[in-house]
Amino acid sequence: MILCIGLTPTVQRTMRFDRFVVGSVNRAAQTIVTASGKAVNVARVLTTLGANPRLFHAVGGDSGRFVTRTLAGEGLSVETFDAGDDAPTRTCTTLLFGDGTPTTELVEESKPLSEDIVTQIYRAADAQMLHARAVACSGSLTSGAPTDFYARFVKLGRERGVRVVVDAQGEPLRAALRERPFLVKPNRDEAAATLGLTLTGNADADARTAVNALLEAGAEWALVSMGKAGSLLGGRESAKRYRFTPPAVAAVNPIGSGDSLTAGLLYALVERGESVPDAATLGTACGAANALSLTSGVLRTTDVWALLPEVTVSVS
Repeated sequence: MILCIGLTPTVQRTMRFDRFVVGSVNRAAQTIVTASGKAVNVARVLTTLGANPRLFHAVGGDSGRFVTRTLAGEGLSVETFDAGDDAPTRTCTTLLFGDGTPTTELVEESKPLSEDIVTQIYRAADAQMLHARAVACSGSLTSGAPTDFYARFVKLGRERGVRVVVDAQGEPLRAALRERPFLVKPNRDEAAATLGLTLTGNADADARTAVNALLEAGAEWALVSMGKAGSLLGGRESAKRYRFTPPAVAAVNPIGSGDSLTAGLLYALVERGESVPDAATLGTACGAANALSLTSGVLRTTDVWALLPEVTVSVS
């Protein structure tokens, strides 16, 4: 089992426009509404790949009930906690444009969760860690949640020999680093903001600085994303750095590609027994495959295996 833990699911509204004019009435050519959020996306992609994930999260209100129905219909294994109608699950909107305008994401902040709900999620996931082979902690924390929420799972994982991957930023990531996680996966800007690094504008140099700083801060492995330019991986026990360049694809929607990378990496580690660099190669193919879908955290396995040989890996 792979546990997927997050506190900020969302109703994801994806709207496609043939053209868009600011200050004018714009009619969407297509609108799709689904369930999303970083932990949701990781669990969905893992399920698509054939793994056995279990998702832990809280939802509230009518929007939360929509998320629950949607994920049940998709066959995901979910342990859901009811945050109540006073804490409705947020709605985020992705705007896609046919005129070359970059994809735009409108993010609604999550409502605070009660201390009791956060404690229930922690205890339930803690109990399941006895059967887990890996844990993915993904996304921002809601207001009021303890900043060491992910760090607690890192500590448990280290004590029980379970690999924990953390995709977060800010104080939740700093707290997790103090507990020495197996792998962290921020993007370049998130790593810089978390650790107070100065970006130079050189993507490769900035990624290398971030990887080194994350390893020094406590991570066993650090994978720093540079968006469509790829990612850089480093481990504490070696001076080698692995640069992953994804295949060029006609991207439809890049949102969720980072979560798909996390899922592919975990799948390769747990189900295929691959090394971290090889697992990150499969993860990179999953991220590219996600970009071919109209909605986030969705891919076709045929695309993954077709794109995998096109991932470029260089070592320095």
